[in-house]
Amino acid sequence: MVFPISCMMTNTAKSDTYAAPDRFTEMTALKSEKCDYLLQDKNGTNYEVTEIATKIPNLSPGKKVWITYHPLRRMSVCGAQPIEVKEVYKK
Repeated sequence: MVFPISCMMTNTAKSDTYAAPDRFTEMTALKSEKCDYLLQDKNGTNYEVTEIATKIPNLSPGKKVWITYHPLRRMSVCGAQPIEVKEVYKK
């Protein structure tokens, strides 16, 4: 007997994962000593967002956020790449 178990498992796995539209980058909030929070991408690069609490409310360590951004040309206070958040994806 052959059961289509693999198809059911594939569908379940896809429905459990969360993905934002392609133009957004997944970031994880990190608590910082020098700044309130930093954002970290999947490659481990840290980003500094000026006034992060007003741009991304309700942050907590480990929280995932999806944003669009562009880099800024200035020195970092936090020791991370400064960015400006253009858009925050709300699920």
